Amino acid sequence: MYQAWKLRQGSHYIELSKVLPQLLADAQFTSHELAGDQQAVAFGLLAHSYNTASSVLRKLGDNGLAVIAADRAVQAARAVGEPLLVAASAYRLSNVFLPAGRVVEAKEVAISAAGGLETGLDASAAHLATWGGLLLTAAIAAARQGDSGEAWELVGEAKAAARRLGTDHADLHTIFGPTSLAIQGVQVAAELGDGREVLRRSKRVEPTRLPSYLVERRSHYLIDVARGHAYRADDRGALATLMEAERLAPEEVRYNPIASELVMALLRRERRAATPGLRDLSARIGVVA
Repeated sequence: MYQAWKLRQGSHYIELSKVLPQLLADAQFTSHELAGDQQAVAFGLLAHSYNTASSVLRKLGDNGLAVIAADRAVQAARAVGEPLLVAASAYRLSNVFLPAGRVVEAKEVAISAAGGLETGLDASAAHLATWGGLLLTAAIAAARQGDSGEAWELVGEAKAAARRLGTDHADLHTIFGPTSLAIQGVQVAAELGDGREVLRRSKRVEPTRLPSYLVERRSHYLIDVARGHAYRADDRGALATLMEAERLAPEEVRYNPIASELVMALLRRERRAATPGLRDLSARIGVVA
């Protein structure tokens, strides 16, 4: 399971898609064959397996199957009855609701799951990190609704959790901490269409503070910075940042729908002298004007 998680965080989606079916089959079989405490562990692994599957399906653009996989993760987590696992699965469900256009549900699920953790935040760093991650997901949903006030208020609440953690936490449940908070603050600004705020906040981000294997988060951050440049009509800067993201994680840029939408927008207003290499990038990721 940990190997699959590392492949996902490294944006190795093709390799992950090859090992994931067997992982799911093994986890499903084990959860039904074992009993007692061993069965609880097996259901936990099943929940994490479905969470990973939902993430990959989301990246590959199959939002319908991504929601189904995330819902099955929630069901497996509830079979264990472990609040942290239920919250982590709700976090994934909320994150797959977003690209599926189910923004209201995404925010409701995230806020409800965060509320379910509030009485046990001191139980572990994972509890606090998952709570913070859920608040940030709700913030992104609020930004997609165009509610900047609520979005930044939720970011402010998550900031308290990041301060308590003091460092970035990464495990099967979630990734959260001061650096992740700064990165997702850039994302919230990008969702609000505020290019000036994207670029202002990006100056305070130090992605190298994240563990080196968290390639997906760092590359997604660069895609959001590219959006900021594009909002400011700086197509040269947008393309340069996208190409930096591609060098870091080729599969992330290839399969990320936001990157594809951005490349399409750049192609529509293309000035070849200002954006050399745009056509080559669009061909590599399969975007046609």
